[in-house]
Amino acid sequence: GSAWGADATGGVTGWINFNAGSFAPAPGNGGGPNPGVTICSESCPSGGDTVTVAVTANNATYASASSALVVNKGDSYTIAWNSFTTPNGNAETCTAADDLAVASPGVNGSLVVNSSSLAVKTYKYTISCHETANPAVSSSRSAFVTVQASVLGAISCKAGVSSARVGDTVTWALTSAPTGGVGPYTYVWSFDPPPSDAHGVNTSSASVKYSTIGGKSASVTVTDSNGTSQVQNCQGPLTILVNPSFIEF
Repeated sequence: GSAWGADATGGVTGWINFNAGSFAPAPGNGGGPNPGVTICSESCPSGGDTVTVAVTANNATYASASSALVVNKGDSYTIAWNSFTTPNGNAETCTAADDLAVASPGVNGSLVVNSSSLAVKTYKYTISCHETANPAVSSSRSAFVTVQASVLGAISCKAGVSSARVGDTVTWALTSAPTGGVGPYTYVWSFDPPPSDAHGVNTSSASVKYSTIGGKSASVTVTDSNGTSQVQNCQGPLTILVNPSFIEF
């Protein structure tokens, strides 16, 4: 249907309903051809439109594998994306690709990735968007993240005393807690020379006894839940002295 009338300046105003499509009206009263008119079911796409896509990792741009965000295995990071069309702001359709496993990403969103189960390598997270009514107007961007083997921070250890006697109990222990990597951590103590008795060799401290005099040393291997290990030689050496109550053998 339609309705038409004249405004105060003599111009023609009114409305008309059409299905989506195009039509060319007959020549106007002035004898010249009237321009064709396109009716769109949504905003009409413009040849001058531009789709802009941004993909970030931890709120920063990492647009190539050579400049990827680097995280330790076990760390979490956030992939975020957004897209918009200028100048008309027309509707868009977006899809995820490569390592971004999101079925319907929409024009904006985010995904928290826990790297504990990921292989040590570089990952590519891609979003591609186009105008819904005009797929030729499109853009695609990616963010790159490299997952590296977890790195343990520096650790230290030493004996609880600088000297003891044969048969005394001596405790070797960490003097700083493990940092980095992914907990929980496991421990394995090693001694040179081996003590005559040892307890707690798979904990953060070990109690030992020596049956011989002389200098003694120890080391501890700390391993995180991803299997990354670090070996630390303890401060020392520990000196074992003669104990009159024992016979050295």
